[in-house]
Amino acid sequence: YDGFPIYGPLGVGGEPMQSATSSFCQATPDSELCLDECGGRKEQIDGLDKFLYRYYFSGSTSDLASLPSSPMPTAEDYPYAIKCYVGCTSDELSSGTCDSDGSGVADDYVAEAVDG
Repeated sequence: YDGFPIYGPLGVGGEPMQSATSSFCQATPDSELCLDECGGRKEQIDGLDKFLYRYYFSGSTSDLASLPSSPMPTAEDYPYAIKCYVGCTSDELSSGTCDSDGSGVADDYVAEAVDG
């Protein structure tokens, strides 16, 4: 894992995030609801955290009562989570093979431990 946060399927404003291959993103690729080929997007959300990149789950979420789940995510949302890594994994960092194009965090980011 590369350390970037993973969010649920809803973006800012509560709108569902869309897979890069969805018909919506094919028609409107610059929409703030469109994820990249790895299942995330470059964005800073003021007042939330200092990350410049984040992953999102994609697809419908269950009503938490129906079995099998209903509604089901669509095939174009598969695999529903991280499809590839944008940042560097710990193995890449320790071996010196990281080729990421930036840190992915704001200049004033400070890592801090949290309970949980």
